[in-house]
Amino acid sequence: MWRTILTWVCATLGSATIGAGVVWIFDKAAPSATTATVFVEDGLTERFDDVTVPIDNTDVTMKGLVDSEWVTPIRRPAMPLSELREILEENRGHVERHTQSVERLKRDLPLLRTILSHKEKNKTNAENFIDIWEPNDGLIYGAVRGNFARGSFPLPEPMPVYSGEPFLHEDIAARTGEGAPIYGVSKRGSKFVSALVPTNKEELPLNFYAAKALQYFDIEGLSNMLDLSEREIGQQHLHERLLEGIDRHLLSLSRWAAIVFVTNTGSRPMSVSPNVKLIVDTEKTTVNKPFITIEMEHRNEFGMRVPVNVPGGESRAILFASKDLISARPDWNVIHSMYENSSRKCFFILSYSPNSLFGESTLFSSVVTFGHNAQSDDTTEDDIRERFQ
Repeated sequence: MWRTILTWVCATLGSATIGAGVVWIFDKAAPSATTATVFVEDGLTERFDDVTVPIDNTDVTMKGLVDSEWVTPIRRPAMPLSELREILEENRGHVERHTQSVERLKRDLPLLRTILSHKEKNKTNAENFIDIWEPNDGLIYGAVRGNFARGSFPLPEPMPVYSGEPFLHEDIAARTGEGAPIYGVSKRGSKFVSALVPTNKEELPLNFYAAKALQYFDIEGLSNMLDLSEREIGQQHLHERLLEGIDRHLLSLSRWAAIVFVTNTGSRPMSVSPNVKLIVDTEKTTVNKPFITIEMEHRNEFGMRVPVNVPGGESRAILFASKDLISARPDWNVIHSMYENSSRKCFFILSYSPNSLFGESTLFSSVVTFGHNAQSDDTTEDDIRERFQ
């Protein structure tokens, strides 16, 4: 009796298993993956741990930040990635604004020189002069302050003594904590006040000197200040190189990113793993490898690595970012150059769980150009498997 029951049970279970297998074959998830774009991204840093980045203070760009008077220097040997990026981005803005100021002064300087060349001290010349001086005074005062701090612009001794009616109006722009006045100058009736605002008490005489030179249209004093600011025009190529260096550093602190469309044409849902591999063809290049692998992850807005569910009959656009910064590879400049030139091909290797009896499966994406525009390629999955598996 028990043998009969056992035989029936085994036959029933076997039939059920075969039936389930037949249903799974026709009812499983059917995925495909298409690479939409590969790009460089700096906005995903907040989704990753804030790593500490070493800083090479002998680097040309870092030395340039220390030497320039218009940016925030970086002297620490290391700092958190987020803080370093923030300082570099701020400095980029400083250099861009400085470049715009230099271009404006380059245009206006001949006009200022022409007015001074008349050597006529009168209200009309003083007012025409300050009208052109005003949009440029940030650069002019910065150059004067920097040279004064370095000792290359000593104030005259004794200071000039002015008499008579001033051509421009004197304003007390502010006062120091000790109550010392900070002088400014404006046209009578104008809302704008031009003032070399001192950053310390040693610069108070400099503030007085600049204000009186404007107020009394002191041709010699104004010419001296223009001479100092004109040197900034001659140094502009250094700031252009500094801007290029800042951009390069920001690039090195970014991550590779990509958007991959995963489509499930089956009826059952599937779960795409947050971990993928970006494969870049580097055969016959200076990399000396047939291909490189860049480990990438999908992280949600909270920085958590989470799988992406793709219901049957639907698609999902999944954003991936490299686990490491672009500069983690010693040859990152070469890899990025390949990307800029769109000279290589790439694809992704994904893993997914189709809720089957066979666990996690591998999915190859379409092959596209490794560049700004991800152009598709006719390489098949069989070609990929033959070469890379």
